[in-house]
Order: sequence, then C-alpha cells, then structure tokens
Amino acid sequence: MNIKNIFFGAIAFGAFFVKASANDIEPGKQYYTAIKATQPIVLDGDLSEWTGAAVLADPRFSIPKGSAENGNLVNFEEHAGGSWTGPDDHTSAVRVVYDDDNVYFGFVVTDEYHENSANSAWNGDSVQLMVANAERDTQVALYNYALGGVEEALGGQVMLEEAGPGGTEAVVTRNVETKRTTYEIKLPKESMELDALIGGTQFGLGMAINDGDKDTPGQKGWGGLGAHAIVFGKSPEQTALITLATANDIEAGKEFHSAKTAPGEIVIDGKLDDWQGVPVLSDPRFAIPKGSGSRKDGGNLSLFEVHAGGSWSGPDDQTSAVQISYDEDNVYFAFLVTDEYHENSANSAWNGDSVQLMIANDKQDTQIALYNYALGGVEDALGGQVMLEEAGVGGTTAFVSRDVDAKRTVYEIKLPKESMELDTLESGVQFGLGMAINDGDKDTPGQKGWGGLGAHAIVFGKSPEQTALVTLDGYAPPSEPCFVSAVTGPAVTSLTNFSFRGNDFEGCEVDPASTKLFIDDKEVELVASAKTQGATDFTHTLDAPFETNSEHTFRIELVDTLGNIVGTESGIVKAPIFGILTPDLQASGINTSNPGFIWRVIQNGAFIQESLADTELNLAGELADENFADPALIGPATGPGIVAGPLLEFEIPSVINLNQLGGDSAGNFPDDLQMPGVPGLNFIADGASAEIVTFVEFPAGFNTVGVNSDDGFRMEAGPLDQPESRELLGEFDAPRGASDSIFVFNVIEAGVYPIRVIWTNGAGGASIEIFSIKEDGTKVLFNDLENGGLKAYRGAGGAPFVITAISTAANGDVSLTWNSRPGQSYAVLAKDNLDETDISLWDELDDSIQSQGDSTTIVVSSEAVNFLTKTGKIFFRVRKQE
Repeated sequence: MNIKNIFFGAIAFGAFFVKASANDIEPGKQYYTAIKATQPIVLDGDLSEWTGAAVLADPRFSIPKGSAENGNLVNFEEHAGGSWTGPDDHTSAVRVVYDDDNVYFGFVVTDEYHENSANSAWNGDSVQLMVANAERDTQVALYNYALGGVEEALGGQVMLEEAGPGGTEAVVTRNVETKRTTYEIKLPKESMELDALIGGTQFGLGMAINDGDKDTPGQKGWGGLGAHAIVFGKSPEQTALITLATANDIEAGKEFHSAKTAPGEIVIDGKLDDWQGVPVLSDPRFAIPKGSGSRKDGGNLSLFEVHAGGSWSGPDDQTSAVQISYDEDNVYFAFLVTDEYHENSANSAWNGDSVQLMIANDKQDTQIALYNYALGGVEDALGGQVMLEEAGVGGTTAFVSRDVDAKRTVYEIKLPKESMELDTLESGVQFGLGMAINDGDKDTPGQKGWGGLGAHAIVFGKSPEQTALVTLDGYAPPSEPCFVSAVTGPAVTSLTNFSFRGNDFEGCEVDPASTKLFIDDKEVELVASAKTQGATDFTHTLDAPFETNSEHTFRIELVDTLGNIVGTESGIVKAPIFGILTPDLQASGINTSNPGFIWRVIQNGAFIQESLADTELNLAGELADENFADPALIGPATGPGIVAGPLLEFEIPSVINLNQLGGDSAGNFPDDLQMPGVPGLNFIADGASAEIVTFVEFPAGFNTVGVNSDDGFRMEAGPLDQPESRELLGEFDAPRGASDSIFVFNVIEAGVYPIRVIWTNGAGGASIEIFSIKEDGTKVLFNDLENGGLKAYRGAGGAPFVITAISTAANGDVSLTWNSRPGQSYAVLAKDNLDETDISLWDELDDSIQSQGDSTTIVVSSEAVNFLTKTGKIFFRVRKQE
C-alpha cells in the first residue's frame, strides 16, 4: 500500500505523456490534386488564366504542433505575442497547377494590414514553401517569398531560396484597396528534384503563410496547408501530399474526385436515404472526339456524346448525379440518372441504358477491372437486373431500380476492395475511375450515346489513362469559384460561436439569404454580415456551449445568386476542452488575511526540462542535485527564500507578473516584477522550474483565464495533496517565447478553490503572468483588486491534519477523531509503544475509512485494544490513502 501522507507531508508526482506524431492537417485536406494548366501561366500577379484549378481555402490544422487528432483545429496559429482577429486579419485562397516543365502556386491572401518592416523573406507577411519527397520523410527544398515594407509604404519583392536547387521565380503584388496580396510562384521541376511532371507524380508540400500586424511586427503567426512542416523546426512528415492529375478528355478541374467516408451503413437497396452528406458529382463534361483533350483548341466539351445514329435532346433525355463513398471493406457508387425513356430491349449489360465502370491503378496506366450494370426491358415493360463482371476479380453487388413516374433510374453498387485489387481502404488511397452512363431511346434502341466521368476510358477501346483519379478523403474543391474560408468552431474565447466566410470569386457571387449551415445534421440559424469586398461573414450562436471535448459534425452549403450550390464544406468540430470545478474541490477555512501566492522554485542549468513531466520531476528534486535559486533575490516577495525540501520558497503578496529581468515587459503587462530566486546564484535562469500555489475566489459560471509564459506551464485546481483529484485547466507543454494560453472552465458553485501552477524555463527568456479576462476582453492579473482582478490567497488557513480528540468509554471502546477532507479515505494504525519507528511494523486496523466531512470519528472496540496492547498503553496514527 502506498503511503501518501502521514500527518505531515505529501509526495508530489507528475504524469508522463507521449504525444502523437501524426500529421496535423485537417482530415480531408491532407491530399490535394493539381491539374495541368488550361492556359499558359504568366507571372504577373493576375490569376485569371488559372481556370479549373481547385481553390484550397484556409485549411485548418491542429495545434500545438504534433497534436494531430488530439489537438485544437484552427485556421491561424498565433505566435510570439501576435493575434488573429478574424478573416479580415488573415485568410487565404491557394491554387496549384502544372505544365510540362513547372509547378505553379497562386496565393490570394486577404489581410487588413501589410507588415514586413523587416523586409524579410519570412519575418513578416510572407509565404514559405517546403517541398518534400513523395514519401514525405525528406525535405527537398525550402523557398521563401515576400513583399517588403508596410501598408503605407510598400517595399520591393524579397526572395530567399533557403534550401534546394533553386531557380524559382515569383511575382508578389499588393492591392491596398481590396486588402489582398497575390503571390504567383513558379517552381521548375529541377528545383523540386523531379524528373518529369506527368499524371501520377507526387510530392510533399508545406506552406507557412506568415502574418504580422502594425502593432506586432514580424512573424507573429501563420496559416496554410502543412504550416507545421516549416515552423517549430522543419518536419517534412507534416506536409500535404500533392498528386499531379493526368490531363485527358475530362473537363479541366473535374479529372479528379474525392471519395468521403460513408456516413453510416450503406444498404444496397436502390434507396439513397443513407447517402446524406456525400458530395455529388453532376454531369462532368468531356472533350470529343476521343483523344482531343480538354485543353486543346480542337476539343469540343460536351455533357453527352451521341453514337451510331442516337441523339440527345437535353437534360430530360439523360442527365446524372453520382456519389462515391467508402468504408474499410468496400467502395460504394450511387447513380441517379434522369432519362425520359428507359430503353434496354436487348437486356444487355451495356447495349442500352446501363452503367459501365472501369477501375484503373493509381497511375492510371493499367486497367484493373471492368464491371457493367443495367436494368433490362423498356419503359412500358421493365425487365430484370443485368450484371456483367467483364474483367477483374469480381464479387461486386448492385441494385438497379426505375421510377417511371419520376423518370429516374437508381444504380446502387458495392465494390469490395478485393474487386479493385486494393489491400486497404483508408485516407490517401487512390485509383483510376471511368464510367460510361449509356443511353438508348425508344426510336433508337441500344447503346446510342453516353455521358459520365471518364467515359472515354471505356468507349472506343479501353483506355485507363482516360480515367479520373479518385482519392479517398482527398480535398474536394467547390464546383464554382465561390469558396468557403475561415471556418471557425467554438473556441475557448467564444464557446457558443460558429462562423465562416463566403467569398465571391471570379464572377461567382454568394447569396447570403440562401446559404445554409447544418450542425449535427440539423439546419441552424445563420446571421450574415454586410458584404464587403466580395466577402460575407456568417455566424451561428449556439443556445448553450457544447459539452467539453465533444465532437459535432457540420456542413456548409454555399449558394450563389442563381440558386446553385456552388461550394460545400463539411467536417467535424471538437468543442474546447474545459475544466469543471465542482463544489467538492473547494478549499475550506481560508485565511483571507494572507493575499497572494506561494512561489517555490529550483534552478539548475545542467538540467533543461523537455516536458512538463520533467518539470514535475525537477520540482520533486529528482533531476537536479543542487538548487542554485538565489534566496536573496526577493523581488515582490515578503522576505528571503526559505528551504522547502528541494525547493526555495517565497511568499508573494501581490501578483504573478514575473520576469528574470525585473522592470522588463514581456507579455501583456508592463513593468514586470523581479522573479524571486531567478536568475540563480550562477547568474542564469536556464533550467528553472517553479510551483505556484494560491487559493482563488471564482464566481459561478464560465471563467476565462490566461497564462502568458516563457516557456511552458500547467494550471490545475483542487486538492494540493491529491494530484489524481485535481482538475486540469490549461497547459502549454513546449518551449516558446512569452505567449498567451487562454482557457475556460466552468465553476459550478462560487467559492474559493486551490490552484496549483507549475512553470518551466529551458533557456533564454523566463517570465510568467497569470490573469483572468473580463467580459469586455480586458485582461487583469489575479489579485489585482484595484482593476477588478480575482481575489487570491496564499494560505488556506484550514484545520491541520491532526488527531483532535481521543476518549475511552466505560466499556473500554476508544473513540478517535481527526480533521479530515471531504472525499478523502484514511487508514488507522496502532502500536503499544513509540519505540517502533518503522511504520510498516505498526498494526493496520482499517485501510479504507471514508471521510465524514471536515471531521471524522471512528470507534476501536475494547476487544481490539486489549488484543493489541501488552504494555497497558496504545498509540494511534492516521494516514491519508492514495
């Protein structure tokens, strides 16, 4: 049995954490397909020739770096005292295209103020690009581009080819009226160490779109796809995977598709009610004749290709909507074909109304399978289902049904992964897909024409290079240039807000009244701002905050002024993790005559802690043999430091706004107080750790609190001597300059709660502030009562853990009473002499006595007393149990 406390002390210990190393990019944005340019790209800051390229707007990413699915998804990561006030402060739209010799990048960055007073390629408003190999384990190049100067006095272009073969080109322009900066960048294939730029070529890409502001110049934060590949150390595994799409007859921008995870179990029954939320691919055009190419002047883009005397009279004659989804075992296809007359008098799998599917490999150069599905008969006499697994492993399933009143045919098809010769179905898996949606008519029966994505892969000879590239959980671009950006779910500073921006772009105009937001599959109310510079901000306010750390789905339908859904965005938002302070965590018997904090510190530069787990060990005296903290360096403390185990203890009656350089101004509050004990007797602050203990009076409800630290910290609430019972409120477990961490917690009942903060410094600057944030956004230090700060006390003043009464009844029973803590369990031990100092040799009477509140009483029977004593005396000990 572990003894935590026997009257006079507690053992402090820390928890060890292993951080995930998965990619931090938002799911669904890690895989991007770049099309071949439809027109020659000219580097002039004008992106009008970028037709068809998918717009990637504000991909979110998890912070802190390396947190992956365990982190907090953000559009922008603040750094070194910077701030992000919303999409006007920084938002971006990015496109990537290629030709035979170069890969091109087009950035349009909206930013209310241009700041690059340093005229730096990275330390201010700028774009940094990392190129990695296809495996994303090796950096190939790092290139940096910027426009110097500030909004009122723009400077010249800055370029730094920091690593790699070089030879890149760029044009950066700023429109001070629209508040947009355009970066147009060309990377020759040699600069990326690629031999050729053809369909199927892959490389890793990370981009840090840096931002500074007028009052906080320099690199004060960033957004961008794969930003964590570049910041906080170079990490190619944090890049996105870019695949070059094969240029063929499919309309530019439609030659690739993203298949999303099935929303639930899909039943092959011809009913599509279980496909809700799966993106719809509507009538892609393709160039005819076959092989003419969608990018060539001779190519005629058409929705339908007539054949052998057939005709197409318009959408009622044949039009289609296609959905593709998957689970761990199967890929599913749903076709909704509108056709005024069903014709398959041949009862054929292809020679009449039917669907043919070609599966190709991920390089789109080898056919894997060819499967055919149809409903026999004609409109007046429908026949049975027809299936032909013409080539491939087979084992597929389908259901084909016809609604003669609605004039619609539904094809619901399931392809097991084995039928596609795929080992697994998971994010990033790719395959080629061609579909011929064949049509005949009453007067022209048989296969008299076709539409469909990649139809030329199947007709006029089998041609896998004419397939589209399908990526599981790849990036799905909007169908029109309008796009969604700055999707922001509830955050610690706005627990009830969900917001996003709808952007007009290249002639597409968003209709605010028709745009919709669904949360957990329910449409919710949206409030739209006035449109400014083509941007409309939408906000939904929740009735109440989500439960802490809960996950919720969202779906945005961006609608244009013609009533078309021109952009969709869907995903998961995770509610912020916030602590909950329950009444049982309150302190009792607080001594309100002692305001402030206890500061316990250790400093030894030989031991630089790399994690908060190390910090806990350091505070317990398990890392450093010597403590060099200076007891005479008092700062705001009441007197010199006194030895408290491995630590040096000071009492601070004022506030925590401490700096190793007293009088400096790191963080939010000026005129920092001298940090007691640091720098140490060795004149350095490296390797310092501190434990801050206080008792804070919190109001009921949600409280917003912040810690500005250099480097890391952790704040907990609850019993100081019961680590396992404390509630985590906030932490930052990594090195950093003086920066804020803001967090909220819900106080169920107003009262005074024990607060423990640990702080650590690796090397360099050392500072910490502890503050709350008022409803108007004002930050105020704990215990700064003149400015409305929360009251803090440095001593609980509660009853000590001692035996308070012992008495013997007439029958010999002994009653034992001690000061206890609610929720704590205890053990009672006995011995008939005090000569035995080894507590393990004392007799344990009961090891699971539950607290009765502030005071606990037990009765030891006379039989037990008589059995235990041989001297006529008996002594008792009470210990707290872990």
